[in-house]
Amino acid sequence: MPDAILGTTATIESLDGSVDLEVRTGVQSGDVLTIKGRGITPLRGSQRGDLKIGVHVVTPTLPRPLPALIVALHFVTDDATDARAGDVVTLTGAEAHHAAAVRRVRVDEVVTLGDGRGVWLGGRRGLASPKQVDVRVTGRAEVPEPAPRIVLVQALAKGDRDELAVQAATELGVDAIVPWQAARSVSRWDAKAEKGLTRWRSIVREAAKQAHRAWIPEVEGVARLADLVARAGETTVLVLEPSADERLTVVASALSGGGEVVLVVGPEGGIAPEELDALRAAGARIVRLGDTILRTSTAGAAALSVLSARSSAGSAEPERPRGRGEIPAEIVAETENAFAIRDIAPQAPVHLLVIPKTPQYRDVVELAAADPGLLAEVVALANSVAAEHADGDFRLVFNTGAGAGQTVFHVHAHVLAGGLNEKSLGG
Repeated sequence: MPDAILGTTATIESLDGSVDLEVRTGVQSGDVLTIKGRGITPLRGSQRGDLKIGVHVVTPTLPRPLPALIVALHFVTDDATDARAGDVVTLTGAEAHHAAAVRRVRVDEVVTLGDGRGVWLGGRRGLASPKQVDVRVTGRAEVPEPAPRIVLVQALAKGDRDELAVQAATELGVDAIVPWQAARSVSRWDAKAEKGLTRWRSIVREAAKQAHRAWIPEVEGVARLADLVARAGETTVLVLEPSADERLTVVASALSGGGEVVLVVGPEGGIAPEELDALRAAGARIVRLGDTILRTSTAGAAALSVLSARSSAGSAEPERPRGRGEIPAEIVAETENAFAIRDIAPQAPVHLLVIPKTPQYRDVVELAAADPGLLAEVVALANSVAAEHADGDFRLVFNTGAGAGQTVFHVHAHVLAGGLNEKSLGG
């Protein structure tokens, strides 16, 4: 692998003995190199033919299963709020059971912790029992509250449709959720409002953990039409209605970067005309997603995606700050000399960065010349992690230096379609 990047001189055995072959920089698997006049003599000729050498670039791989592969899991505890590097945070109750018995977190395994209010900790598991798991904190970051604050007003729906909407919205970055008892809601909470709120808050907490969010969305009390009308007079309220003239994509691009944006999603039968009139009169904007009609379980998620992509804020969840020398919160795997993280803003279905723990090398050429073993380990880790996260071809792109907009040497592992193919390796 390093020889393919830097170029080398290889010794080839021919009919006349050993001969040196110059291998140019950047040679790829499938290339054919030629040594003039060192082949066999044709039966009806007098001059010797050329010796053809096929090239096969060997991509380093780690053995499977990978004992050094560490998958980062995330847990939430109030004790994370005041913890600092060097402290020990103890998980108890349901979080301890989930870590020790369900996910079977190993001793010294990398995990992340949060308090759901912006504190983000990196750490490693220490002592553990079925009811208690210790985590040694290795780094701390404090994530500011997202701006603008995006609130989803989700009408109550029958079955689990409203719960699916709440789960998807949380994973996509909503900052608060308001259950709405709409006129056409088939589901009626009334006497069971507290039970419903408890259920929604549990769904939100688990979805936020799954999405590795630093802020867990707040689930507010059940709203009535009067509550939404009052809110429309104080902040930006966007009501999703298939018959509206304005498109959400147009409105989203003109939103400011601060304040609060409230998305209102109706129940299965849609928002009643009198509700639309009251909200419009209060200052809400009636908008549509497109030319199709979405279910109440998917409309909110689709609208959140539009706001994240088109608003001036860009994304409902900002990139977490990283201190110099800290293990990033998005770490997904680690070996002795390198670690892999998942990019926050993926440019492909899977976008991984594999970074050596020794940052003194300016680029891949310098690393290959100084420590080819480390380069092989970096590439092997990238191959293994990419293969773990998607069943398909992937290519490795060495991206380095300020000219490429980067501050540290790393390997990109982009997952493409198809099966594993060594010819997808580029550099």
